[in-house]
Amino acid sequence: MKTTTILRALYVLVFVMLLSTNFSCAGFLNAELDGDIPMKDGFPDFEKIEENAVKEFNKQFYEQYYPQDFIEVSGGLGLDSTEGDSETSFCIGAGYNYRISEDNFNNATFVRGFATHHSQSADERKFNVTRVGAGITYFDRASRNGKLDLTYGLNGSYGFGTSENFGSKDDLTEYRFELDLGINYEISKGLDIGATITTASWAEQTFESGGNEFTQQHTWIGLNKDNMIMAYARIKLD
Repeated sequence: MKTTTILRALYVLVFVMLLSTNFSCAGFLNAELDGDIPMKDGFPDFEKIEENAVKEFNKQFYEQYYPQDFIEVSGGLGLDSTEGDSETSFCIGAGYNYRISEDNFNNATFVRGFATHHSQSADERKFNVTRVGAGITYFDRASRNGKLDLTYGLNGSYGFGTSENFGSKDDLTEYRFELDLGINYEISKGLDIGATITTASWAEQTFESGGNEFTQQHTWIGLNKDNMIMAYARIKLD
């Protein structure tokens, strides 16, 4: 009888200790009782139990840390005017992102592979280019509930397509590097939405027609029709 009373008292003491840390009892059960209880010198390792309970609580409270990987689809639209001609631009794309940083609630670094198609047209000019590339994106938590992130990206790509000017058509190839800034917002456990805008870019474009080639380079920092705002839907895979 005395042994049972002592065991119950110890159980109540441990229970109260866990409650006093303001962490979830369910988190403790999920983290410890569904698996092996950490032991130290033949006794439960309460420091390890508390550490695991903290981690489990954080994952429950914030729903999840950054995913290991996700896919994204994107689209953008731009309207402008050049030399009195109205100009319309649109871009669509898709990509895959894989986290290379350690599991962390506050920030994460992803490498990405992507492909986009960019089309731009005015009254007598057309421009179409398909780009494939790779990049790195850093996500920085901007809210305590884990819903909002600021993003910083560096991307490089190779592009190929055509350029038409007043009936003359050239084949186009290009190399491009871009620095972009953006935001990301969690809609649900499996879906985020976001937007990015390019703030700096370098590109080298080669135009070829009838055996003749012409190469030009562009370097700029700022905003124009070539760095339209891109909207993203990011689908988490884990």
